[in-house]
Amino acid sequence: MRSRNKNSTFERLQRISILPRVELSTLQSHFKPQEMPLVDATPLGRHRLIQAFRGKYGVSFRNVPGVANILKEYDTQVKAIKKLYKSTE
Repeated sequence: MRSRNKNSTFERLQRISILPRVELSTLQSHFKPQEMPLVDATPLGRHRLIQAFRGKYGVSFRNVPGVANILKEYDTQVKAIKKLYKSTE
């Protein structure tokens, strides 16, 4: 049973690893090229994005103009990407 669980976890990680990066058009206005977080369509990508904003603007980063819109755009794109990949399975 444990072996089956490992295999399904491995297969899931493989599927996640091929997800495309999320393109956020207004992200460049908040970060320099060397500060840009790696933003892909995984929970880790969202975590990186939030941590980058938190590191730059502090705990109240969501109050900075444009940040809430970027997070909303990220969530919309990820939802579309996941829907696309689920329909191809």
